[in-house]
Amino acid sequence: RDGSKVVSSSRDLTIRLWNVDTEQCDGLFRMPGIEAVAVHFSMSGRKIVSESRLKKLHIWDTKTLRRLPWNASKRYKLHLPSTNSKVGPLVFDSDAHESI
Repeated sequence: RDGSKVVSSSRDLTIRLWNVDTEQCDGLFRMPGIEAVAVHFSMSGRKIVSESRLKKLHIWDTKTLRRLPWNASKRYKLHLPSTNSKVGPLVFDSDAHESI
């Protein structure tokens, strides 16, 4: 959220976390078999939400560079501000847990 990082997705099924100051890739995430059509930082900047062509959402941890499990027992709200998103305008939080 401080503007020091940028996230991008590519047709090679990767998501990259870029350092704006150094112009270097700080993290590489691999999508599971299909490219991401939209990527967004969480409100905290600690997670990334990606949307695949199949309209599936994935949550990624920017510290560990791993995909996080989707917990079906939690209630989520998504509000990702994107005109490219096929899912529509979405923000993400999980009840009283950390907003992502």
